[in-house]
Amino acid sequence: MKKNIIGREREKKKLEEIFASKRSEFVAVYGRRRVGKTFLIRFLFCPQRHYTDYLRFGYFVDYQ
Repeated sequence: MKKNIIGREREKKKLEEIFASKRSEFVAVYGRRRVGKTFLIRFLFCPQRHYTDYLRFGYFVDYQ
């Protein structure tokens, strides 16, 4: 069961624009600890990985 991120629309849109860019880009994601920075990146750029695996194992499992 894959879950969606609630909110963070502005952040998701900006990261998707950067990812789709033809230019080389550097992105620094920063903020308070434990607010989901790493999860946001993994969720957007590793769609085959599931949130339930993260909850079960503490990391994302690659099924390929």
